[in-house]
Amino acid sequence: MTEIQNVSIGTELKDGFKTTNKWLSNNLSWLTDIEYFYKQRALIEKEYATKLQALCSESFKRKAKCTTVVSVGDEPTITPGSLENSTMVVWNEILNKTELISKDKMKFANDMNVNVADKITNFKRTAETLQRKYGELNDLIIKEKETAVSDLKKAKHGYDSSCEDVEHVRSKIEKSSKEKLQKKLGEKEVKMNISKNSYLIKINQANRLKDKFYYQDLPEILDGLQDLNEFKTIELGKIWKDCITLETDCNNSLNQHLQSSVEIIDKNNYQLDTIMFIKHNLSQWNEPPDFYYEPSPIWHEDDDMVVKPDELNDLKKKVDQANKKYSECDRTCENLQVKISEVNQIKMDMKKNGNVDEKYNKKFSYYLDENIQCLKLFVVSDNKKVSAEVELEYIQSNVGDQDLTITGPIEQKKKGHLSFFKRGNKQGTKTNGSSGDVASISTNTSGEVASLASERRSVSGGGGGGGIKSMMASRFHHSSAPSGGSEKITIDEGKALYEYQATADDEVQMKAGETFEVTETDDGSGWTKIKKDNGTVGLVPTSYIVINKVQKTISRAPSGISAPPSRKSSVPPKVAPKRGAKKLPQAKALYAYQAEGDDELSLIAGETIAITEADDGSGWTMGESKGAKGLFPTSYVQFL
Repeated sequence: MTEIQNVSIGTELKDGFKTTNKWLSNNLSWLTDIEYFYKQRALIEKEYATKLQALCSESFKRKAKCTTVVSVGDEPTITPGSLENSTMVVWNEILNKTELISKDKMKFANDMNVNVADKITNFKRTAETLQRKYGELNDLIIKEKETAVSDLKKAKHGYDSSCEDVEHVRSKIEKSSKEKLQKKLGEKEVKMNISKNSYLIKINQANRLKDKFYYQDLPEILDGLQDLNEFKTIELGKIWKDCITLETDCNNSLNQHLQSSVEIIDKNNYQLDTIMFIKHNLSQWNEPPDFYYEPSPIWHEDDDMVVKPDELNDLKKKVDQANKKYSECDRTCENLQVKISEVNQIKMDMKKNGNVDEKYNKKFSYYLDENIQCLKLFVVSDNKKVSAEVELEYIQSNVGDQDLTITGPIEQKKKGHLSFFKRGNKQGTKTNGSSGDVASISTNTSGEVASLASERRSVSGGGGGGGIKSMMASRFHHSSAPSGGSEKITIDEGKALYEYQATADDEVQMKAGETFEVTETDDGSGWTKIKKDNGTVGLVPTSYIVINKVQKTISRAPSGISAPPSRKSSVPPKVAPKRGAKKLPQAKALYAYQAEGDDELSLIAGETIAITEADDGSGWTMGESKGAKGLFPTSYVQFL
């Protein structure tokens, strides 16, 4: 079988359930045409066998009538010991063999009905049942997503209503100032602030669940439909082989032609249909916009959480409830993750080695059905877990210096709860999603939860099939290329409130009081990307720093040189090819460039760089200089 690179519909086609499901339906409907062919072929073979058997019976009778006259004549003078001469014996054997041929043909017709046509019918029935279950799973995740949006709208309506109540009381006080109304106004303001906090939390929950829908849940369903169609190709190939084997046993003289058919079937890799489908369905896809805070037209104008005493007590209750829900769902999700990973690995092995799992003697349909059941449970539990996690993250990162029963800085640990779904993991390849445990949760004597660390974005992007599934793709910020001279710009400057020691390769350590440039602000994960004065770039906990706007004078690059493009793609750079007899292409650096990441290469104006991988259209080229390898802006060099 031809080995080709694995592809994934869930990775390449965004929001493509309707298109993919229709494509699968067309493939399954096509099986009816194939079934019809073999049913008709079986009828033809049976009709041929019946007529051949009748011909043999008639020929035996005709032979019996003429055996004597053919052997000894009409009036023999001596009755021979045998009524058949040698030529008649040969003819008798020919008729016997022909009769056996008719029986073989009849057996071939029956076998074709049972082992070919009926198998296609049964497979089509099983596949349509699994397709329907995937449709139900798709309806479930859509309902979950729509529920989050509905909750967001309710929270917004509740917030607007509370704002109107406050304004109503305020207008009364302006007309008639009374102490009782002042107290009522305070109560209304607390209620309004609590409603606002709930609204802000719902925004973040809806955004996270929206990302989860498009980058995790829906791609899994699309990959399931892809699996079903690819197993159709595998099963169809196996049935075709069985039919050809039957026909080969029935008629060895056609063996050469039938063997050619087997070779052609073997070349039909189970993913060739998928590759063509993807090629003809690629289209521009824009991710739906995030939800943002919309201030009430008559009250608050910013999106900061309110952390006054009464509101803070409400937030503490929310943290405690969210922590309990998170812990419960996290245990459920971990168990389901292990099960889903095992099933996915078995499916991948079966694609390469055949339709039946020899270890457990179970077909692929069993594992697809088991996968669907696990995904149903996982989607619901994981959505609850994500909602709780977002609530904990958002409250923790927005309470400022308010006391949530934690007396020191909050050190957050990373956890990549989405990375195990990436298709690369199914193949045993490493993905770049962060992994690890959720940070332990500190409590005071009353048991109130202080903080919860969460996942953060991967700086280098995902793997496996282009990594498009990863909703935590990194964002690199490069300033546009100036035209020469110098200019003043406003940047985010950070200052360390506490000392921090890096615990991972993508983090950076800092000392209390140290200042640095903030290159990427916190996206809600609890981590901020900084660049130190010595050029070191990495992540630090947001709660350890304070950020201010400052002006900075920068030197402009020569006119006409474009800035390094933002490398938002989640596909990591390919490994540079080994040097062989062929000399690698060379390029000369026209301008200096300072690497801003571990995967980049710094340039010195005038130096020569060996090109190990050409620009793929992203605006970046892979090269090597003085033993260092990495990416650099294509526009900064001249190719020799």
